Amino acid sequence: MEVFGRSGLGALAASAVVVAWLLASTLFGFLPDTFHERRRMLAERRAAYQWIARSLPPDSGFVAYDDALLYLYAGRPAASLRVPTRLYYQQDLEGLLARHTAVDEFARPRGLRYLLTATDDYFRGEVPLSVRARVRQSVAHSYAGRRVYATAAVSIYDLARP
Repeated sequence: MEVFGRSGLGALAASAVVVAWLLASTLFGFLPDTFHERRRMLAERRAAYQWIARSLPPDSGFVAYDDALLYLYAGRPAASLRVPTRLYYQQDLEGLLARHTAVDEFARPRGLRYLLTATDDYFRGEVPLSVRARVRQSVAHSYAGRRVYATAAVSIYDLARP
């Protein structure tokens, strides 16, 4: 009986060490890094939001991944193009790309004229990391000649332009 008690106590102590290590790495590593990255991403977008507020009419509607932030910082209506989960789970690359190269079909019936894309779109993981660069390239190619604003991190496209 004593052997089982010591074994159980040892397992409990080992579990406590693992939990403490995971908690510490989350509190002092993962969370600060995540907060720093989100602040950096927001700073990159704020210049675009300021340009929108200065340069476009107040009723200019947008398709944007972070539609709520666009509304809060630029005061413009926006909707987010959601990726159907089946495309993600089936690893349907062509379906993901097709969804993003037909944004104007999503925007038109909703009265949205502009598309805002950023290098940090899909940070929540709806689109696999390996596919994100291809999505950005596909959008840039599909809407070439319609870009009205660009920085290293953010692009805005006028979907009404031919």
